[in-house]
Amino acid sequence: MNKKGRWSLVANSETIAGACMKVAGELVPDMTEDLDQWTLLVLLNGGLPFAADLMAALHQYNVNGFTFDTVKASSYTGPAKSGPLTFKGFPEVEGRNIVLVDDIYDSVKTLEGAARVCQARGARKIRGAVLFDKREGIEASIPRSSGLYVPRSWWLVGYGMDLDGAFRGWPEVMRWEPEAQRLESGQTKNG
Repeated sequence: MNKKGRWSLVANSETIAGACMKVAGELVPDMTEDLDQWTLLVLLNGGLPFAADLMAALHQYNVNGFTFDTVKASSYTGPAKSGPLTFKGFPEVEGRNIVLVDDIYDSVKTLEGAARVCQARGARKIRGAVLFDKREGIEASIPRSSGLYVPRSWWLVGYGMDLDGAFRGWPEVMRWEPEAQRLESGQTKNG
């Protein structure tokens, strides 16, 4: 995979921390009701860094006592190539209130697909929490809290989001614009 292209900073650690506090603040009203019935269900791999910081942010709001679980979700087969959605290791959700935690609300199929599985398995309430949202103003089948909004055309990398499996561990989020895409849009290699 050729990872040449333009890289630009989208969110540094301070911006990410602020976004985590924003999402946590939006979850507090729901989660303080029946707190012991809530589960943060993290969609792996991308949602893991956000989930860790979101739990710390919820703690700052004194929201503790919820449970935490994970499910492996996969749909991307390469940069900007979405394939069939699969889940591995879906936990028991019957009778639980679920917050689906993911890195980005993009193609809608991951969060919406996980919500359908939760509904089919008897979850009571379901809502989403994402760090980045490419669907501002678009209604979803479940309510969602979003930290930051970006254009749909952006490919984001870092803080759980990858480029063909690489760069998930970056503490910041970068926008990657492939060199070929830049040249097609009339930009020069240096511009």
